[in-house]
Amino acid sequence: LVQEGDWLFTIDLKSGYHHVDIHPAFWQFLRFSLQGQDYQFHSLPFGLATAPFVFTQLIKQLTKRWRSRGIRLIQYVDDILFISATRMKALHNRSIIIANLAARALFLYS
Repeated sequence: LVQEGDWLFTIDLKSGYHHVDIHPAFWQFLRFSLQGQDYQFHSLPFGLATAPFVFTQLIKQLTKRWRSRGIRLIQYVDDILFISATRMKALHNRSIIIANLAARALFLYS
């Protein structure tokens, strides 16, 4: 997948799971208490057994789109490595990817 001379860049989605809203009917299943105070998640919590699968399935919609445009990538949950043959192609791909993420209100660590 990676060849000599390739240019690489990565993205790391900020609080990746928290981009996934949970339907209000299911909030009751995402409650916990800490020091006498009750808390309830309204987004996909880190630590939920199915969270990596759910999140990966949602991100897969974007990665399929990028791959169909010829963008090479390797994804691991909310971290994605992008591979381009040239520096110019890497910069071009990066602008496309950032625009796609921003359009879906997905934020990156800076």
